[in-house]
Amino acid sequence: MESALFHEDLTLLQRDRNAAWFAEEDGARILICSEIGSEGRNFQFARHLVLFGLPRDPELLEQRIGRLDRIGQTGDIHIHIPYGVDSTSERHARWLHEGLDAFSCPLKGATALATTLLPELDAMNEKPTARAFAGFLKRSRELKQKIALELSTGHDRLLELGAPAPEMAAALQEAIVAADDDISFEKFAIRLFDHLGLDVSDLSDHSYLFSRGQRHSEAFADLPPEGLSATFDREVALAREDLAFLSADHPVFRDALEQLLNDKMGNAAFAQWKSGQGKAILLECAFVLEAIAPSRLHLDRFLPPTVIRVMVDHQGNAISAKPPAAMLQPGDARRLVSQEAFRREIFPKMLGGAKKLAQAGKVDPVKTAIALAEKSLDEEISRLQDLASRNPQVSTQEIHMLQHYREEVVTALAVPSFRLDALRLIWRI
Repeated sequence: MESALFHEDLTLLQRDRNAAWFAEEDGARILICSEIGSEGRNFQFARHLVLFGLPRDPELLEQRIGRLDRIGQTGDIHIHIPYGVDSTSERHARWLHEGLDAFSCPLKGATALATTLLPELDAMNEKPTARAFAGFLKRSRELKQKIALELSTGHDRLLELGAPAPEMAAALQEAIVAADDDISFEKFAIRLFDHLGLDVSDLSDHSYLFSRGQRHSEAFADLPPEGLSATFDREVALAREDLAFLSADHPVFRDALEQLLNDKMGNAAFAQWKSGQGKAILLECAFVLEAIAPSRLHLDRFLPPTVIRVMVDHQGNAISAKPPAAMLQPGDARRLVSQEAFRREIFPKMLGGAKKLAQAGKVDPVKTAIALAEKSLDEEISRLQDLASRNPQVSTQEIHMLQHYREEVVTALAVPSFRLDALRLIWRI
């Protein structure tokens, strides 16, 4: 049976390789770890944990079990503990299992329990008796229940504010699953990286190595010299810590997308639309609504850069029926834009009409952003006021500063910046 080692005498690269080998379906069937395996590395694909030595600290035991019992685990974890009959190791294992139930569920108040009970267990090991040990187990269970009750009755308003309602959590989970199943993001990201100069090599299904190429872009200045091994599969990323999970929030993707959007290339385009509805000149504009304010206000959490797209005809009137992208064909705009009347009269009128429509379209996003800011900051002020009634260390100055911050945020959101980001002239024939 194939086996792998994982200990501190190995280099980081060797540990990564052995862990990856253990994660593979046809790889190592056993991973032998020193204490270093109880922290940082996750093995949620495994279901059997053999503990040849129990840690003295119950929190360290929870760390060991937590390497397997985490997001991505799909079955029950079986814990195996060899010990000698009537030995110190047997009493320690029974205390953790029968006294603290530490193998079946997370242990609350582990530090307090260990501080109180471990000295008593050490003293008992010097002259052990079955009756005394049974009483010790009973006291351990009672103390555990008492500490768990004290911790569970605590009121954490900050935690309540951060926890979404069940229906919101369900909707968020569905959105994450839908995003993971959408192959279009993977295709777009690969095309983007290739366009900006990265070399893309296949590692396995939905997994790639992105490395610097001859056309290396400044968007990837922070890319490791050896490249970035990444996957678009969340389950693979959970099982393989040597593979980064590439999502829309990954810094590498966000930097690349920002460079693409900030590039002037592609901000103006011309297309022909064979619609059969008669000849017309159309202008499609993309305006960006964004809050310009000091970075300390963090206005993007209420009003991120928002695109407002409008389309007008040659009179500057709104066009609701936008052409399907598949029906747009490239063309030569010189015959149209070279005309004096178009440059001096028609195009300025179209652009003016598009701006008026976009100005009207920014009202709803601004109202939504202000409402979100007021709700969020009012809740923070309320929480701080409640905390001040219980904790004298919270001063009225802190509350006043937060109230002033709220006023600054709402004032800045009411007057957002508005700019033309891109346009496309369409000749309908």
